[in-house]
Amino acid sequence: MTRAEAQRMTGNEISTRVIEAAIAVHRELGPGLLDMVYEVILARLDLAAEA
Repeated sequence: MTRAEAQRMTGNEISTRVIEAAIAVHRELGPGLLDMVYEVILARLDLAAEA
């Protein structure tokens, strides 16, 4: 996905990508970590590249 395509995403599409990424991170790292750990990992993901 190009940057221009990512900029045209709807709010629903963005929400879907964020939730999918959060679930993937949680599955990989497992439960019980501080929220900060999950936040740092999600902040480093390039959600546009995950398409």
